[in-house]
Amino acid sequence: MGKMADNSIIIDTNILLYLNIDNEEVKGKALQKIQYLKRDGYSLAISEQIIREFLVAKSNLQKIAHKIDFNKLREDVQYLLHNFSIIWPSFKSVLFLEELIFKYRIQGKVIHDANIVAVAKENNVFKILTNNPSDFIFALGEGFEIITL
Repeated sequence: MGKMADNSIIIDTNILLYLNIDNEEVKGKALQKIQYLKRDGYSLAISEQIIREFLVAKSNLQKIAHKIDFNKLREDVQYLLHNFSIIWPSFKSVLFLEELIFKYRIQGKVIHDANIVAVAKENNVFKILTNNPSDFIFALGEGFEIITL
């Protein structure tokens, strides 16, 4: 597994969704934070799981509006692939996920967040930008820094 630099940060799905919403205040805060991180030399990373979560959320929102724009979804994927480093799971990250689940008694949907932490750790990324810090509170015990908008 290729190791990322110490100045890498994983961008949670909610932040990516904020970059794509109509609420200009929230969108502006997310965009400003991303720009500050880039300016400060951070390498912005997402996992393949975060890409999937993003697509699920975006297509569900479009479905609610009764109009799924597959061309827009394709554009969104291309944007993600060209603007973020992609980190990948490995056998070791699965073992670390198992360790996290039992160590912190993680269950339900939080297992998805634990998987993000496991993949990030395997890729030497110990910072997470999220607007849901409580989802990652267990990661503090693993040396992670949680950054919010």
